[in-house]
Amino acid sequence: MKLQLLILVLGMGFSASAVAQQTTPNQAKEDTQRRLRRTETRTTTTKLYPERDSILVLLKSRMAVLNPGSGTPSSVATWFSEEAKITDSDGSRKSPAEYQASGGKIKYQNYRVRKLEINENTAQSVEVYSYVPAETTGSASRSATVTSQLRKDPDGRWRITDMRITSK
Repeated sequence: MKLQLLILVLGMGFSASAVAQQTTPNQAKEDTQRRLRRTETRTTTTKLYPERDSILVLLKSRMAVLNPGSGTPSSVATWFSEEAKITDSDGSRKSPAEYQASGGKIKYQNYRVRKLEINENTAQSVEVYSYVPAETTGSASRSATVTSQLRKDPDGRWRITDMRITSK
């Protein structure tokens, strides 16, 4: 009886060891593939760092120009293409100059770029910020999301072709 119990325990130990050895190579292979993908991503994105930096500067400068209290007003033609349109949170589509001249401007805070996708000559950004609406007297801030489509001009400069503002 003791011998049968000993054989049973040893048999289970060996089978558990064999099962563990069978799963380990698969896990190691997955880890290796994941590590290679990560390395590949790192090496390819370094080429886009200058592009990313120029787009981030463009987006922050655009916010300062479109909204008062954030900087000196200047021409929006620097950041927007000629056919660019801005869709406001109320659904109206305006040219950048019309949007800048409109009375519904806000002072934004806590601005950050949540997502930035860069392809060869196009890019898309998703930005978030909070603001206090002009019509309210309290300090209750609201959040907004800006989705911008960008295109690289033949001269190498990035321009915004479409901008959509959604407010929550």
